Amino acid sequence: MSYPFISFNSTVEQLKTHLREHCGIEKSGSKKELIEAILAFEEENGFVRPNKDVAEHTAPVNNLELPLEKQRKVRIKIAETEQDRSDVYVSINDWDALIKRGIEVAVPEAVYVLLSKAGDQTFKQEKDGSLTEGFSPRYHVTLLGYES
Repeated sequence: MSYPFISFNSTVEQLKTHLREHCGIEKSGSKKELIEAILAFEEENGFVRPNKDVAEHTAPVNNLELPLEKQRKVRIKIAETEQDRSDVYVSINDWDALIKRGIEVAVPEAVYVLLSKAGDQTFKQEKDGSLTEGFSPRYHVTLLGYES
């Protein structure tokens, strides 16, 4: 009989059952501790886990996939223009901010990405009648660096 690998997405009870029935280990604790015990058992016994499950457990999460409160902060400055000197309102899910132009502020990285991609799609008609597509940014956002 071959060793059945268990997914790390399993519940705590499923992990405990797997440890007891397939590894001969009675263990209780957090999900992380149970997964570490399973990995230790597999390593000690020479079982090579398929890469998919190991990557799920150890892969770092992209900063933009984290909730806004947990994302690293970036320092930005939104420049004033001749046409617009008003504050910039930003809303992502349940996060809202009113950002003053010309002042350095710290915001989650997703807010910077949103502001830098905000703009209007423009078209210019050429002499032959064809249209050339362009992009006109809505805000002039300067990235000043990351907060430590």
